[in-house]
Amino acid sequence: MAIKNIVFDMGNVLIDYDARRVLDFLGGSPEDKDEVYSRLFDSYAWVHTDLGILSDDEILAKAMKHIEGERARKLCREAFKEWPKHNLMRKPDMERLCKKLKESGMKLYVLSNASEVCRKALKDNLSCYDDFSGMLFSAEVKCIKPQSFIYEKFFDTFGLEPSECFFIDDLGENIRAGESLGMRGYVFDGDSKKLETYLYDSIINS
Repeated sequence: MAIKNIVFDMGNVLIDYDARRVLDFLGGSPEDKDEVYSRLFDSYAWVHTDLGILSDDEILAKAMKHIEGERARKLCREAFKEWPKHNLMRKPDMERLCKKLKESGMKLYVLSNASEVCRKALKDNLSCYDDFSGMLFSAEVKCIKPQSFIYEKFFDTFGLEPSECFFIDDLGENIRAGESLGMRGYVFDGDSKKLETYLYDSIINS
């Protein structure tokens, strides 16, 4: 069956994500920044932002529980508040590709492990945001990739046939999960030109 829909992951596919950017912006000692990165962004507590099962206050409390120094605690609070403004960065090459795919007749979608706040952040960092036909973020359905439920919910929400969708994600396990449900995919390595060549040679013009 012909592919009609191109489905994108968000972080490190449509846009770049770097959790240390907000820490560099806010400043502080290298030790404090490393501690906040470890306790907040690189922690099990942070997974709950994607799952959407804890409030912001609860997530922050989990991170703060393991931070003793007052400077680091202040940095943690500020970083948690400000991260959506700094950690997500535009990828002009992917924006151009999305517009080209849209002009080729493809419908575009997003399926991402992300908190609900990322919807606004994505709109602020993706010039082709309005070209997308639909977006589903893990926090909205309390489930994350590669669990099968989030894929099934995605297909059901937008009325899509898995065999008519092609998924682009930077993690092989997420692609394999989609393939097990009938959605082919591509593990993105950051090379947008290689991805474009593959899409047009193997999907659109095949």
